[in-house]
Amino acid sequence: MRDGERWFASEGNGRLYAMREALGEDSAVLIEVEEYRFDRPHKIQRRLLRVRRLN
Repeated sequence: MRDGERWFASEGNGRLYAMREALGEDSAVLIEVEEYRFDRPHKIQRRLLRVRRLN
């Protein structure tokens, strides 16, 4: 989910962190992701942020 210039991953955060640690932040390895678009993105953003706060 995009929030301005930042992106939030709803799953796979551990894999993203592990790849960054193993390859370095300046790695040229491309990573493919899927972006989902919703009719009411503000509701999804609010719910995801609430879940992140609870965890």
